[in-house]
Amino acid sequence: MALAKTALALAPMILKAQLRRPVKRLAGAALSMGLGLLAGLFLLTAAFVWIMKSYGAEFGFLALGLLFFALACIFHFAARPSKKAPIDDEPEMDMDLLAQYLPEEMQNDPRILAVIENIKEHPVGSTATAVSLGFVLSKLILRD
Repeated sequence: MALAKTALALAPMILKAQLRRPVKRLAGAALSMGLGLLAGLFLLTAAFVWIMKSYGAEFGFLALGLLFFALACIFHFAARPSKKAPIDDEPEMDMDLLAQYLPEEMQNDPRILAVIENIKEHPVGSTATAVSLGFVLSKLILRD
């Protein structure tokens, strides 16, 4: 009874409150969620009592258990994201971008080809190495 008196006392303040503040909006949402859950509990209790009086306690438990199981399955499968094939967002890179900057006589050198193949296999590590080497060289040249 005290909960009902408190809810009735707070209802005019919540209903007249402007919804510009997030705290009041959150309080209204919490109150409506709480009242909805309480109403759902009362409806389930009434349904169980009616089924129990009409068909027996076993059938009442069975019916409400099946209802909860069906609702759980619906929520579970509705909440799962749909499975889609991963999309390759990166455009296909031209593999000979590095080779085009080399002179013609160096493009056929087996040592250069091995380095280019290593860069193709490990692009992130190669980029990190190039950036680190450039940083060290710029520090040595500029003496900063």
